[in-house]
Amino acid sequence: MVNSLKIKLVLLCLMVSSSIYSQNYTKALRINGNLNSAKLSTIGAGDSVVFDLSQINLSTSPLEIPVSIISDDTIYALDFSLKYDHNALEYDTILDLTTYLMPLSYYNSNDSTVRFTSSSFQPCDTLTPLALVCFNLLTPTFSNTDLYSLKAYLNGNQCNIKIVFPTILSVPETSTQEFNLYPNPAINKTTIDGSEEFQLMVFNQLGVSVFPETIYSQNNSATLNLESLKSGMYFFEVKNKKGTSVKKLFVCH
Repeated sequence: MVNSLKIKLVLLCLMVSSSIYSQNYTKALRINGNLNSAKLSTIGAGDSVVFDLSQINLSTSPLEIPVSIISDDTIYALDFSLKYDHNALEYDTILDLTTYLMPLSYYNSNDSTVRFTSSSFQPCDTLTPLALVCFNLLTPTFSNTDLYSLKAYLNGNQCNIKIVFPTILSVPETSTQEFNLYPNPAINKTTIDGSEEFQLMVFNQLGVSVFPETIYSQNNSATLNLESLKSGMYFFEVKNKKGTSVKKLFVCH
């Protein structure tokens, strides 16, 4: 009985959302120009909804992901949906950062999907965050793979999705042989051997240190326990008197 009631409520929300979107979008087009001049058909490869992972701050709670629009068209409606790793994240809410959007956001437990739908009487701003998708982080790190099945729509038409990654993802490995990292890929631990005493920091794909303190080598070597890390790619940054070296390590539990 309870599940049946939940399903009916979700369907009612979808119907109301669809009705509001249709009415408000049509009104907006009439207010701003001829209905026949609507740019629905022009939404194309250059139009995207942007999820900016580079702005995530893991020290705050909840974790906030800014969402913005890139488009050369006049946009009156933004919609998107996504799924997430329940072992890493707990959905909190979606915050509307505008004063003009009429949004509806919710989590549908039937298909494990977060949905956001909105419409406006005035054009949406581009290249500026319109909403924040908020999650509670359940693990020490966050990876872009924690979000998946993303879909987005502008003016009711499906569009591209752009995910902005942190700058550290573009940092190449250095060719220096100042230290060895093995095994790589690693399961539960890895060893770093250097040519001299060194300091070590380990970063995830968001550029956030995954160990609370800088690690110092003993006898030019250090062994790290990786059991607390999620499977994925990490950056090992070693500093010694000769400079800084970076290598990638793949953790596979």
